[in-house]
Amino acid sequence: MLKKGILLTTSIKLFNQNGFNATGINEIIKEANVSKMTLYKYFKTKDDLIVEALEQVHQDFIKNFINKINTKDSNPKNKIIDLFDMLSESAQRAKDVRCIFINASAEFPDKNHPAHKAAFAHKLTTQNFFEEQLKELKKQNPEHIARILTSLTQGALVMTQIGGDKIYYDDCKKAAQILIK
Repeated sequence: MLKKGILLTTSIKLFNQNGFNATGINEIIKEANVSKMTLYKYFKTKDDLIVEALEQVHQDFIKNFINKINTKDSNPKNKIIDLFDMLSESAQRAKDVRCIFINASAEFPDKNHPAHKAAFAHKLTTQNFFEEQLKELKKQNPEHIARILTSLTQGALVMTQIGGDKIYYDDCKKAAQILIK
């Protein structure tokens, strides 16, 4: 793996474990076994590293969830429910359910901060996915229903992160099924 990739992988791991502000550059370079000069060759600032780490996680989400769903099924209703199922399965496989984007928005509450913007953009990806499916289904108020479905996924994620019980995804999936009937 190239050094930039090692830095991103290490940073994502440490940001998830410790938080963004609590993770220092020295900790990252020690864990990644690279020099400070190498880190700054790829990232001018810690904020640049954070944003690129968030972008990497975002791209992984698109590849591992959205693209898989889009190739698996053409039925828009099934695609919506598939996302709930895949998120639930992912939460069940994880030892520790955390959302790096929720954490980023909490640690960087200024809506103009690049990390906050990246977190919000990621969450809009889910909302846009839902909206596309709802438009295909010719549902009234697809934007409104997409926001509700997004809120359900995020509520399930937060409750799972806080309480550790993954049943919230199943409950939210049932609510989604009612919404898209």
